[in-house]
Amino acid sequence: MTNSERGRPGETPLNPSLRKTSETTHETGPNKAPLDSTGAHEGSQGEAWPIVWAVVTIVSIVLAIYFLA
Repeated sequence: MTNSERGRPGETPLNPSLRKTSETTHETGPNKAPLDSTGAHEGSQGEAWPIVWAVVTIVSIVLAIYFLA
């Protein structure tokens, strides 16, 4: 390899992961309102979990008081 071959810039980058890639953009049209796109609508799946956790917490507290007394 001669000096003239080494001096050519732009043939290969020092870091191969820095190759030029094409950029893609997301759709920029009108979007739904944020509240319409959430999954927390009435009657949705998973609505009962707060009640389940409240029951489990109350039962745990009652059992802890029973065993510690």
